[in-house]
Amino acid sequence: MAGYFKYNISQTDNGPVLHLEGNLDTSTVPVAWRRLVKKFPEHACPVIDLKKIKTMDMAGASFICHLETRLRTAGIWPVTISGLKPDHSSLTDLARKIRQHNIRSTKSGKKLSCVEKQGRRLWQVSAEARQFISYTGEIFWALVRSLVNPSSIPWQDVFH
Repeated sequence: MAGYFKYNISQTDNGPVLHLEGNLDTSTVPVAWRRLVKKFPEHACPVIDLKKIKTMDMAGASFICHLETRLRTAGIWPVTISGLKPDHSSLTDLARKIRQHNIRSTKSGKKLSCVEKQGRRLWQVSAEARQFISYTGEIFWALVRSLVNPSSIPWQDVFH
């Protein structure tokens, strides 16, 4: 179901929980933005439940990271992300790293020496290489698992 996004807030003993459901991708993030982020702080929940998120792309991962940052900025700490699928976890990790890099880049106003610039470039390249190797390993492992157990592949989503 392309473009499907829904949320609700439930009360637990530990406080309110924000439950997200459907797809978090480029087609639904603008809807999620209008419904959730612009209505802060009334939708401020310390727990974000992603158990029912079916698909997520980089836009969705960035949205989750931004939502997490907005909650922390509003004084809600700690923010817990629950029900995050392993496929989506690598996307949100990447979105967090990109966000942290952008924050560090804008805060740093001092001029760097040539050695510092080269060191930062080397560090960034090695971090990106590590991420790429990790991502490639995850994809390879998913391929091996699907070849060993083809019934685990959600064929309806593949041919939808």
